[in-house]
Amino acid sequence: MTNPLSVRGMARSRRRQREEALWESADTFEAVCDLTARWIEGGLIHHPGYGADEVDDETLPIRDTLVALNRAGCLTYGSEPADAGDNLYGSTGLPWRCRSNMFAWIAEPRLLYLLDDVCRSHGLWMVTAPAEHGTITDGYYWTLEADGQPVDVAHADELEAPGRDEIWFPHEAAAEQVLAATWVRVIDPDFDAGMRMWRALDTVARIRARARWAAV
Repeated sequence: MTNPLSVRGMARSRRRQREEALWESADTFEAVCDLTARWIEGGLIHHPGYGADEVDDETLPIRDTLVALNRAGCLTYGSEPADAGDNLYGSTGLPWRCRSNMFAWIAEPRLLYLLDDVCRSHGLWMVTAPAEHGTITDGYYWTLEADGQPVDVAHADELEAPGRDEIWFPHEAAAEQVLAATWVRVIDPDFDAGMRMWRALDTVARIRARARWAAV
């Protein structure tokens, strides 16, 4: 008698192989954005830069926003909603809190200007590399505090985009387009703002989608 667990395991393995081939054939920035959106919403189980089949539970409240942003041409990476807890990384015993924040690559200038405008109108911090845009061009910022003290302090003009060895997209043409894009970090300065930043980013995705429909 065939073991049903073994059958499911083989089916999942074959599915993963098919999806690996999808990523390997994605040769444009837009194709990578589309596959990232499909993975975030649960349509794919393989992402070459992530060590799990699906997003973390903490990402679920912002999943729809991330999907919409990727479909709008904003390639997201390392997004976190605002959160707080009693133990910093479960080891120090210090109370901590984290600001909503998101890393992304943006290849199209019009989308970059739109994001800049929305961040300014909603009071959000935006830092870029190269540092040609953004609401913060000087001074320090951070997203994480432990016992009221900043943890990940960074200077606005020191944001560094990932290098080729940190970009996980297998197709060289897509990787080159990602390297040429602007690396962006968006942060809500208010630790207690809840979903404010993500509602603002929803606006970016909606405006971008309307612009694309109007251009058809």
